[in-house]
Amino acid sequence: MSLGDRQIDIHSLVLRRTTSYAPVACVALFFHDYLLTINDECDLVWAAPWSFGKIIFLLTRYPAFIDISLMLYYDVGNGSKDTCHLLFKITNWMILVGVVIAEFIMIIRVWALWHRSRTVGGILIVAFVAGIIIAAVIFSKFIDKRIFFQLNTLASNLHGCFTIRQTPVYYQGYLLLMAYESLIAGLMLAKGAFYLRHGASSYITRFYKDGIVYYAALLTISAMNVGILLSGNPGLADIFIVPQRALHSILSARILLNLRKDYTRRQHYSSASSLGLETLVFDDRDQPCPVISTQQQNTQLVTWFGEEHDE
Repeated sequence: MSLGDRQIDIHSLVLRRTTSYAPVACVALFFHDYLLTINDECDLVWAAPWSFGKIIFLLTRYPAFIDISLMLYYDVGNGSKDTCHLLFKITNWMILVGVVIAEFIMIIRVWALWHRSRTVGGILIVAFVAGIIIAAVIFSKFIDKRIFFQLNTLASNLHGCFTIRQTPVYYQGYLLLMAYESLIAGLMLAKGAFYLRHGASSYITRFYKDGIVYYAALLTISAMNVGILLSGNPGLADIFIVPQRALHSILSARILLNLRKDYTRRQHYSSASSLGLETLVFDDRDQPCPVISTQQQNTQLVTWFGEEHDE
């Protein structure tokens, strides 16, 4: 296979060398965030009994270490073409699963904000399942059509896996993710506007601001992925894969940590008898675990897996 046959231009090679630093920077960000939150994780997660919330936290948190490490080798290692293709298959399917878990956390959160509405729940489930099926079809078509070139056969200082052919259908997966995340953000905004109009606590205000910032970040990186893929430059094709995975892991884990942290903070200032609480998240014990409360005519509590209660 000659260089001319595959039309590998020097500009793409230079871009590939330059953009290989982006995943490295993202890995640094991921580990930095881990160090910032490990104390909270030890106190709020590891000390809690096993429950659904604890399991889903670990699933969104720790597989990302494997995904990102493999992608780092994909970007800077000296693997053969076959190794690159195998790594690409494994990491992309793992990343898809990781994103699905992170989005599952998001939809449960939004469903709770809508007081476990059957209508909203139905919309979320249909969108979630349809998104998984469509994304799996797109991925399966895309992954097998990628062709790689072994860069170190050109020069010993060229590393990483380089794509010389890819199918344009891949950008549709990111468009699908953007549409799905826009739906979730819209539902969150709609309910958030209701709470803010009726007077929300500082916690509720921060809760919605954080949610909007999270979705703005995810939508932005999805849009950047679409733009890069539509540009047709193979040197840039994979630049935002690692950031996309890292952000989903970081933000979904922080959502759960913030919810758990708020619960422990409330335990210090409120008694269980004054709140009408409901079991939630990490702890399956009789002690309930509140997430969001707003005071209107009666005390109301919106839990992460819960609904509104009037006393």
